[in-house]
Formats: sequence, structure tokens, C-alpha cells
Amino acid sequence: PVHSEMQADQIARILSKYLGERLGRPDLAERVQRLFEIEARPVETTPPRTPYFCSGCPHNTSTNLPEGDIAGGGIGCHAMAMYMNRGIAWLTHMGGEGAPWMGLAPFVDRDHIFQNVGDGTYYHSASKSIQACIASGVNMTFKLLYNAAVAMTGGQEVIGVRSPIDLARQLEAEGVSEVVIVPEDMDRYPKTRISPKIRVAPKADYNQVMLDIKKVPGVTIILFDQQCAAQKRRQRKRGQLETPKQRVFINEAVCEGCGDCGVKSNCLSVVPIETDYGRKTAIHQSSCNMDYSCLQGDCPSFMTVELAEGTRPARKKGVTTGLTESPPEPAHKRDAATPYKLLLVGIGGTGVVTADQLLVTAVQIDGKHAVHLDQTGLAQKGGAVVSNLTICESPVAWANKISAGETDLLLSFDLLASVARENLNRCHPERTVAVANTAKFNTAQEVTNIRAMFPEQQALAEKINQYTRRDRNVIINSEQVVEELFGDPMTNNVFMMGAAYQAGLIPLRAESIEEAIQVNGVAVDQNIRAFRWGRKFIHSPDEVNALIRRGPETPHARQAALDKLKNFAPSAMASFEALEARFPKGEALADILHPRVADLILYQNTAYAGTYLDFVSEVAEKEHRQTPGRSELAETTARWLFKLMAYKDEYEVARLWLQDPAWAQAAAAFDGPVKRYYQLHPPVLRAMGMKKKLKLGGWFTPMLRMLARMKFLRGSALDIFGRAAMRREERGLIGWYRELVTGLLPGLNHDNHGVALEIAAVPDGIRGFEEVKERMIAESKAEAARLLDIYNRKDASKQAV
Repeated sequence: PVHSEMQADQIARILSKYLGERLGRPDLAERVQRLFEIEARPVETTPPRTPYFCSGCPHNTSTNLPEGDIAGGGIGCHAMAMYMNRGIAWLTHMGGEGAPWMGLAPFVDRDHIFQNVGDGTYYHSASKSIQACIASGVNMTFKLLYNAAVAMTGGQEVIGVRSPIDLARQLEAEGVSEVVIVPEDMDRYPKTRISPKIRVAPKADYNQVMLDIKKVPGVTIILFDQQCAAQKRRQRKRGQLETPKQRVFINEAVCEGCGDCGVKSNCLSVVPIETDYGRKTAIHQSSCNMDYSCLQGDCPSFMTVELAEGTRPARKKGVTTGLTESPPEPAHKRDAATPYKLLLVGIGGTGVVTADQLLVTAVQIDGKHAVHLDQTGLAQKGGAVVSNLTICESPVAWANKISAGETDLLLSFDLLASVARENLNRCHPERTVAVANTAKFNTAQEVTNIRAMFPEQQALAEKINQYTRRDRNVIINSEQVVEELFGDPMTNNVFMMGAAYQAGLIPLRAESIEEAIQVNGVAVDQNIRAFRWGRKFIHSPDEVNALIRRGPETPHARQAALDKLKNFAPSAMASFEALEARFPKGEALADILHPRVADLILYQNTAYAGTYLDFVSEVAEKEHRQTPGRSELAETTARWLFKLMAYKDEYEVARLWLQDPAWAQAAAAFDGPVKRYYQLHPPVLRAMGMKKKLKLGGWFTPMLRMLARMKFLRGSALDIFGRAAMRREERGLIGWYRELVTGLLPGLNHDNHGVALEIAAVPDGIRGFEEVKERMIAESKAEAARLLDIYNRKDASKQAV
């Protein structure tokens, strides 16, 4: 092939054409026929799980560009910027950085480009590239990432590395026009001007640094000084590097799910979560590397928590600790008289290769033979990882990569990676049994693009069932089970190995696997417990499920609404019940209305909530009349009219910070004293030129309380906040949406009902605050106009018929 690897299956197909008869292997023709059949199977394309920068990676910031600029790529983790629409115009070999621009510069109108290069590459050969560019007289800026590790291949020490200041002086001596050092920590640099050609600028000013340096003729350098995030994580675990005391949290109630914090940070720990009020954002605390770039998101939902000395994250208590006895052996267990093939599929950095190593060690302890292959590539950075393992009683004479249709056990730690065509091609519905984890792990595309649509986990699980032995498969949300059992999901892979063993799908002794866990020497007791509980889950599923379902039940929507009013506005409870008596019929619609009516009472007053209910009731009545049996339009209207009516002005943000439990939950997440801070960027102060957020401690809470009480001024002549252009726009959206939905009702029918739902859901795309929201309003109105044109054409077509 012109790209990728040459595989044994490809070679077999070619050999069968020319050598099938001469080889005296009639079975080869049968095997090749099966290969062609597998290749012809229709496999629906799913989004790939691509590798990505680690959480807190310096490249998240360093590879950014001013709008309209381009950059050259090179060898290193920063090459992944090609996946991220970051202006990468070409990719060179190691040591070729800058060479394309030397050839292009005389023949194009552009007079400057950026070129990314890592410090490992610089000391390998890119130092000569920079010297060549200086000699050629081109205008360009090398972005030299100084992270003191060969991060792409495991964090090895860079040979010959100097301090950033020494490196900057060397570059100055070689003839660069200017060097700007951009450090993660300005305290490490006592002076901001090292020499006439070398200065130090804070990371917060990075964009301005790029804009300024591109105007300097000749070759310039931005020396981006920030340690590799993966290396930080390793050193913190080993006690070699102090863990920062600050943590970041997001108040879900204030959050709009606009994704701006994900855009600013490009960080996979800024994760989307689905709620009854739409998509929101959260910080995945266990993977956060404390880079804090997400705080730049234009949003008042952030808070920071500073830990006192000795304060530690509160560990969730699992419902159990261990098993006194191992479950009985499986009734039927596969042997390894003939080669038995296991395919382990998951995500880089989550222990897939470790699981494979444990099984290989157990094979040796058992006195059997094995060959295996770990396919990782860049996957250590969050992409798909595949481990191939073949076990046999006798020496294995087969390739270490499993061929098409030859997998006996698919151990799927991640559904999305498992349903990639190449992995499904290795499965066969007559041979392969799957043990699959249905927990969802967000992809980079979901984190960085709020409109990215991905298949549901149930659909992915069905694809697994389609190409494996549905009758024997074990499909479970093992991540959730393990977290309930042990308080964290870190031993999930070993739990799944236990489940696969008890299902009779691993031809080894349990004692050998447990001894392999001991030999590995990492979290031995916890991993052995996880292995045994995985076995118990298959042997006694009802007993395990009963054990992990002891938590409190979520209150019904009505009760939750009443509880909220009881806590914050007890005098309004009678008014709420009066409004409740006017609810349109329909349980689903009532469940949507209960919390929203209560919220609008708290937002403004009972009359305001009544206008909301009146409109939803009108839509419900007309929808039922026009399309009997349908209520989806009323339900959709109830969701998104509420969103527009409860726009988050200064009064509402204050109320939500006071009434939502996020402030208390942030403290409860730790054992020990903490200090909490609001991170706010008030629009009034922003208009006066304030560019950064204010860090406000608990002393600011009375100010929020006073502001929340002033909600009665909202929309009145005394509402000083309401005079801003954005607030006027937000108030106008309510009338715009009501007119939009009202216009749908006369022509509503079963044929155009689906388009009507899309139009009614358009406000879901109106998210964020200030400039972010302004952009999304324009996009959503354009989308509404496009859909309305389709709706009207359908209506006209229906009338013509």
C-alpha cells in the first residue's frame, strides 16, 4: 500500500492468486475467501478516537496562532496540531524545520510564518535548521517548546539540554533578531529583560507576543518554557515534584456549556456533561494537570479552591473492600490446545498495555506459550490502543498480530475504539466473544466542538454484538460498577479481566493471574480485589447489583421543585401549586415544567413564571389539535423558552452562586481546610477596560446576596445592568422565539413536525456570555431562518397536494 503497514492478510490474498495450487494448501483458498467476505462486510463509519494533547500540555497554548497566520509542523507531540485546525501548512522530517519556507519565501506574498519545534528536536538537528534560516535571510519565528523531556516517546532526558536563558543567549549569538521567553512561572525569571535581544513575557500575554514578534525582520524565537504535562504527572506521583494547591471547579448551574473554556485551554479535562438543562461543562479532577488555562474561558461559572497544607481530595467510599473467598471456577473454560487469540482495545494511558502485560506474565507462570503485540503509536496521548495476545500450550508459530476474523475474545475497554473497522474486521460472529465496557469516554472532538454529534453507547454496543457472538457477550458499564465498589474506577481493566475469566474466556488459571498482579507490584491488593469482584459479578450479578444500588434515589421532578422553593422561597409554594394546577396534561411535559416553573419563580416572580406556562400551554393545546397524540413540540418549547427567559444577567448569576450547591460541594470534595474563590469578570468593569477576571473570596458572598435581592429591578428604568446591548439582545430573544414558535402552529402537521422540533430547539445553540453569546445568537438565528425555509416549503407542498 502507498501508506500504512503491509499486513499478513493482504499478502495472503496476493499469494492465493498465484501460488495457491503450488503451495499444496487448499485451506488457503478457503481462508482467503473468508478474508474477502470480511472485507466486504458493511461497517458503518464512526468518529475515530484520535490521539490528542494531554491535559495541561504546553502545546495546547504554544501551538496557537494569531488569526490568519500559518505554521510549519515537525516531528514531536506538537505534530498533533495538524488534527486541531491550527494553521499547520506542512510537516517536515526532524531537522528539516524551516526548509520549506526558505524555498517558498521568495515566491509568495506572505512575508512571515511561524515554525514549531521541540527542544528534543532542536538538540537533535533543528539547531542547524535555525542556523540555515538565519543564513538565508527569511522572516520567520521559531516557536521552540522547552519542556526538558523527549515527551513523544516516554519522557526521556534531552541530551545536551541547557537552561532556557543559556539557550536564548546561544541563539542570540547565532544571529536571531529577537528571543522572547514565555515561561509558565514568571517567578523563575528575576528580570524581564535579559539583554537587548532577549526578554521575558508572561504566558497570559502570549498572543500579544506573537503579534509583536512577527513584525521583527529576520529569524526570531519564542522560547515557550513549560514542562511536559505527562512528565509533571509522573514526577508528582513519585513525589519528585510538588503538586499545586489550587484546583478549578465549574458551577454547573451558571455554566452555559458554550465550550469557550475548552477552546481557550484545548484541554481534555474540560469535559462536556449532559444535564436536564442541556450540555454543561465540568473539570475532570483526576486527569487535570493544573495548567489553569481553562480559567481564561469567558464565563462567570468558574471557582478556584486553594488547599491548606495536609488537605487531600476526599476519597469516595466504596461499598466493599474485598472478598474472603474467590468465586467458584467457571463451569466451562476455553483451553489453549490450539492458539487462542485475545484482542484488547482501549484508550492510551488507561492501562491497556498493562492489562496485556499482566496476561503475558500469567501465561509464563502457567507454563504456556504466547506471542503479543501492542499497537500504540501516538495513542499514549489519548488515542486508540490495541494489544494482540495469542496463547497456546505449544510454541506459537503464528504472527503476533491477529488477522481478520480470528479473534476469540474481544476485551473492549472502550466501545468507540473497538468499533473501528480494522478492529471489527478481526472479529467474527461465529467465533468472537466480547466482554465490553459501555462507559462513555469523551473524545477530543466532543470537548472542543459543542456541535459534534457522536453515536450513543447503545448503538456502539449493538455494533459489537453484530460482529461477535451476541448470545455469549458480556456488555456492562464496568466503570460505574468499579467506582461504586471501590470508590474510583482505576482498576476497571483488571475487573473486566476477572469478568472475562469467570465467563470462561481466558485459558489460564486464576492463581496465575493473581500472581502476575503481585509480580507487577502496583496496587496489588486493590487489583486482586478487582479481579475477584469481576469474577463475582459474572457468578452472582444480582448480589453485586444489589450491593451497589444502596445509594439515595433521585427525587421526582415535582418534589425537587418543591424542595427548592421550600429552601429559598417558602412563601411562593402556594403560588407554585396554583400554577401546577394549570399544567397541560402529559407526564413527560409535567416533568419538564416542574423544575422550570419553580426556577422562574425564583428568577423573577410568580407572574413571570405564569407567562411562561401560558405560552407552553398554548403550544401544547394547538399541537394536540393539529397532530393528535404528539407532545414533543410543547416539550421542546418548554425547555428552550425557559432558557431564553432565564437569561443569566448579573442578578441571576448572583442567585445561582447562592442557591446552587456548587460552592459547598467544592469544599466537601476535600478532607481538610480550603479557601474558595469566585472567578468573575463583571461586564460593567469589562466595559471600563478590565481585561482579566477578579479572584474574589468568601467575603464577596454578601455582595452576591445583595445583588440577587435586586432582581426586582430587572427590566425596569432603574436596571443599570439591563441597559447594556447584550441585555437588550437577551430580552429581545424571548419575543423573537415566541413569534418563531407561534408561526409554526397554524401549518403544523405530521409531515413537518420533525422540522418544527428542530426550529423549536434552535435556542439550544445560544450559549455563553458576552462576545461568545453574541456570535452564537447570530449563528442560531441564521440556522432558524434556514430551517424555517424548509418548514414553509413542506407546508406549501402539503397545501398543493
